[in-house]
Order: sequence, then C-alpha cells, then structure tokens
Amino acid sequence: MLDGLSFDLLFRTRFARQPTEVVMVSLDAETFEDLKQPKRAPLDRKFHAQLIERLAAAGARAVVFDMVFDDALAAQDAVFAPALKKM
Repeated sequence: MLDGLSFDLLFRTRFARQPTEVVMVSLDAETFEDLKQPKRAPLDRKFHAQLIERLAAAGARAVVFDMVFDDALAAQDAVFAPALKKM
C-alpha cells in the first residue's frame, strides 16, 4: 500500500507537462456518423490513407495504428498500401 502511495506522490508533486510532439486520433461513433460509415463494420481504409496523407503533409515523421488490419480487402488495400509506403 505504501509503495503505491509513494509513486502517486511523485506524480502529484511535479507540474503537469503536455506533450507537443504527439497527436492522438481516435475513432468513435461520431466519426463513423460523420464519414457515413456503418458502425458495425471496419472503417473504409481510404479514410486511413487520407489521414496518413494529411499527417505527412503536416510534417508527421511517423504514424502508428493501434488496430489490427487482419482482413484482406483488395480494393481498399490498393489505396491504403501506397499511403503506408510513402509514410
């Protein structure tokens, strides 16, 4: 119990720092509505490709996806793969 408290005190006594070099993009129900995508299906990969292209144009040096693209979708991958290769 004291071990956990000692770690908490370390973080509470220092001032908060906001990262300026990292941007996190999340997908939620509103995202699917805005993009007119079905909520129970994977997001069309053309949107991932567009995101990569916009981030690259804004100066991003890396893009990380915390999701699994486990199904081969030839038409969608034809747009997504080149964007990945460029990045």
